[in-house]
Amino acid sequence: MRFIPQKHVIRLNNEKLEEKMQCLNWNKSKLVRKMGISNTTLWRTKLPIDDPRYNVPGNEFIAQALSVIPGAKFEELFFLEPVLRERNNGKELL
Repeated sequence: MRFIPQKHVIRLNNEKLEEKMQCLNWNKSKLVRKMGISNTTLWRTKLPIDDPRYNVPGNEFIAQALSVIPGAKFEELFFLEPVLRERNNGKELL
């Protein structure tokens, strides 16, 4: 097995999200209610990328975050992170 870089995933900028929530005087419950997601979805999106419970923010998550947080921009709340993929017998594994 060997590791190869190249792939990227979209990550949530946790610090910027917390700043936005604080400015709006929102807690996590209010945010998830406005976004129409579960607490677990938000929690899993905020986990470190190497945690097996981690979820990449999907299209709906991104669209909802940008639509419910006034003035939010994609570049503020999200960023690209390179991911090492494990290669085993010619197959790539995350």
